Amino acid sequence: MTATAQDLTMWAGDTKTLTVTVTDGAGAAKNITSATISWKLLDEQGGTVRLTKTVGSGIALTTPTSGIFTVSIATGYTSSLVAGKYYHEANVTDSSSNVSTVLIGVITLRRAI
Repeated sequence: MTATAQDLTMWAGDTKTLTVTVTDGAGAAKNITSATISWKLLDEQGGTVRLTKTVGSGIALTTPTSGIFTVSIATGYTSSLVAGKYYHEANVTDSSSNVSTVLIGVITLRRAI
C-alpha cells in the first residue's frame, strides 16, 4: 500500500532520517527481509534524480519482519541543492520481483541562514 502525501520540510545541510513501514492492501505489515529497496529525490515527479539511496547505502532494514526501514539523509547530500520543492518516492521489490511504490511525497528544502 502506498503512503501518499508524505510531505516534509527540512533545511539544506541538515541530517534527516525517514522511517517507513511497508504494509499490504489490508494494512498489515509486510516482511521485507529479502526485499530490494530504493528511495529517490527528484526535482519534480518524473524529473531529474538528485539523490538515490539503497539498502546498505543510506537505507537500513530496521525491523524487516515488521516492514520497517529507514532512509538516512546525511548533511552533505542536501547542502548543494537549491531551495524549493522536491518529489520523493520509495520502491520495494520483493523476492518474487513484484515492485511496489510504498511512499510518495514532497520535500520542501529551505536554505539555512
